[in-house]
Amino acid sequence: MSKPAKTRSLASELLIQLAIVALVPLGATMAFFTWQLFPYLTKNIIDEQQSIASLVTQQVIERIATAEEQAGLLIGLAAQDIDRRELVKGFLSQKSDFDSVYFLDATGSIKSIAIRDAIVLETEQLYMDMDLSHSSVYQTEGKTSGWTQVFLSIVTGRLSIAYFEEVGEQRLIAELAIDRLPKLSKRLSEQDILMMLVDADHQLIAHPDSSLSQQQFNLGHLALFNRPDSQKVYSTDFEWDNQKYFGTLVTMDDLGWSVIVSEEESSIWAGLYQQLRNWLISVVTIIVLVLLIALKRSSLFSRRFAVLSQQAKDIARGNYQTEVVQERIREFNELSENVVEMSQAISNREDALQTKEQQLREINEMLEERVEERTKRLIESNQELEKTNTALNDTMDQLVQADKLASLGSLVAGVAHELNTPIGNATMASSTLKDFAERIQQQLATGSVTKSGLKEFLNDAIMAAGITSRNLEKASELITSFKQVATDQSSSQRRTFSLNELFHEILLTLHPQTKKKAIKIELDVASEISLDSYPGPLGQVLSNLIMNAFIHGFEDRMQGRIRISAMKEEDKVQITLEDDGKGIPETALPKIFDPFYTTRLGQGGSGLGLHICHNIVVDTLAGKIRAESEVGQGTRFLLTLAACAPRLEEV
Repeated sequence: MSKPAKTRSLASELLIQLAIVALVPLGATMAFFTWQLFPYLTKNIIDEQQSIASLVTQQVIERIATAEEQAGLLIGLAAQDIDRRELVKGFLSQKSDFDSVYFLDATGSIKSIAIRDAIVLETEQLYMDMDLSHSSVYQTEGKTSGWTQVFLSIVTGRLSIAYFEEVGEQRLIAELAIDRLPKLSKRLSEQDILMMLVDADHQLIAHPDSSLSQQQFNLGHLALFNRPDSQKVYSTDFEWDNQKYFGTLVTMDDLGWSVIVSEEESSIWAGLYQQLRNWLISVVTIIVLVLLIALKRSSLFSRRFAVLSQQAKDIARGNYQTEVVQERIREFNELSENVVEMSQAISNREDALQTKEQQLREINEMLEERVEERTKRLIESNQELEKTNTALNDTMDQLVQADKLASLGSLVAGVAHELNTPIGNATMASSTLKDFAERIQQQLATGSVTKSGLKEFLNDAIMAAGITSRNLEKASELITSFKQVATDQSSSQRRTFSLNELFHEILLTLHPQTKKKAIKIELDVASEISLDSYPGPLGQVLSNLIMNAFIHGFEDRMQGRIRISAMKEEDKVQITLEDDGKGIPETALPKIFDPFYTTRLGQGGSGLGLHICHNIVVDTLAGKIRAESEVGQGTRFLLTLAACAPRLEEV
């Protein structure tokens, strides 16, 4: 039964519906802000930030280009026969953009140097012949001219970039401090705009706070640097120093530097959010007033429906004497009239139902009598069916036992026939030996024994004894195997046994029956596979399967192959018996383990062989058996047995 739906009063439902209608303008406004106004404002902010970033980028590029022109002028002068010490001093004194200029020899040692606002004598004493061969200004990876990446200058102690070029046998190095680039970032910070300059390795090289610029922060973790397809201009929000920003990144082509222009999200949206908040407060106030008025009107509707509800309750209690309630609303009057008409219709139907109920009662009494009579007949039929089923089960048990005895009788007959040959040979050899002995006895009595005759007698006696011994050993082996198989199959004693030995004993006892056809039996069972189980029932199963292959699989053939294999996996042993006989039809395969199912009905087949095998495997050996076959290709039986079978009382 489904759970009843939660209900509410009519006044509440009307109030909710009116509230939904009132909330539509609010939702429309929010949707307009989200889908139209917000993206428009965001685009304006991005355009403004991109303009500022592009302006700063252009200023930096122009400043670097100017510095490169100055370096080119210095290189032209250095190529002339002028003292380079005086040349670098004069160059910096001419309001150059560079902070230090020096020449390195081929080993990377400083040979002439000048530093802005530094005392000449002290500068030369400190830095002349200083080895800079391991610095980035010397290690330029085979380049002979150009700009280095940002580095901490050993000479000025400030973050700098340097222009280098080979001049004769020396290298000119002109360092430009990063903090001499345009000061636009500080002016923008006064307007709540944060501007940063980042090198190609995402190291911070310029910030409104100069102390941060010198610390070389790596900003590679910012979301701005996760731009798709390495876009040169990219805008997104990111977090920096525990503050949320919305910013734009512009990348320079030559240096690989990036300019970041950003603003705190709180300052960007503060004004807009305030206007939106005021508008929402106004809308919510209007909605509340509308809902209060709607609540009063819905209460009036609710009272009118309460009158109609009371009429319906009276009808449910059996009071059909109701009158029409007159209201100013036409629909209410029509509803009241319909309720009165419904009460009259219900009254008329109840009278008709009472009449039909009496008729049904009489019919039910008649049906009960019929059901009682038929139930009595059914009970008698069930009793007869139970007797028949019991007799059928007894008959099947007798057939199963008869099948077992017939199998054992066939085994006895076969072994007896097989014993006839070795015992006959032994009898013939012993009688021949007796004749040899009587003849030599006569010769001894007459004194006509010769050395050659005695030697011939001994050779014949040894040969006869050998023949007798070999045939008696063969007979003994047959009797021992038969005795073990017969004992196992006539009882269900549990013991530990070798699966390989069990197969050899079974094949030996079945030899009189299997040798009639040239069927090759291949045995692939490891000698170390042993089971703690019931060899008798298992032997009966294996014998039935082998003979089933001979009788059915090779019914019209004298040649073929049967392969028997086994493998042990943990506590299970899987036995596979497959032949290349004629196979089993697909329609018959699901029924081969059913009792009394046989394709040789009237030809000696009882239909219980595979049924017995299935019962033994499942009930006694606690295993499983299944068959696979394809017509013309052969049949495969797969047995999965417990390596340690449960005791019969546990099954």
